[in-house]
Amino acid sequence: MRQLTPFANKDLLLIKWKIVFFILCVLISVAMFWATETLYSKANRSLIIAQGELYSARSAVEMIEEEEATIVEYIDRYQELSNQRIIQPEDRLVFLEAVADLRAQYDLFPIELNIGEQLGVPLQYDPSESEPGGPIDLKASTVSINYSLLHEEDLSRFLGGLLNTEGLYQTRECQIQTVNQNTQSYLYLAQHFLARCELLWYTFDLGLEGEESI
Repeated sequence: MRQLTPFANKDLLLIKWKIVFFILCVLISVAMFWATETLYSKANRSLIIAQGELYSARSAVEMIEEEEATIVEYIDRYQELSNQRIIQPEDRLVFLEAVADLRAQYDLFPIELNIGEQLGVPLQYDPSESEPGGPIDLKASTVSINYSLLHEEDLSRFLGGLLNTEGLYQTRECQIQTVNQNTQSYLYLAQHFLARCELLWYTFDLGLEGEESI
């Protein structure tokens, strides 16, 4: 039988444990290399994830700083609007009480009011705004007012007083007509004119219901 190696069989028997040890070392080295590569891949993935989280955290911090700067810049204006009840839901009872107070203050004839259904329009942010805030709806209700006048100044007093109360109002139109054209003098108390006005009552819905305000 032809021998495949240059070493005699008895020589191979002498070094067989060394060969086994060498093969074992090679296997261990391969296993360690594979384990190292696996650990390196996992560590690299963890590093990428950590860098992403760090970037997100920095972005969040920058956003918070920008929001804080915006709050500081507009807090006084926000507080002013809040005090004027412009960024709060419509309170029709408060409105009726304000009208009653004006009627008593200027000694006016009875006033007939009709407040229509409130409608809303979502406001759009400037397209150049990189970090727009939450949705804002502009709410509006039409208020129809009919009441009699002693003289024309009753109308200007009432409207001036109403526009200076809490709230944001816009006069759309007013009409005055003479009730008794035969009257030659306005020195006695009577309903000489009839005024019809239409107002728009605005509020802003910031979607803050259930949240703590600034």
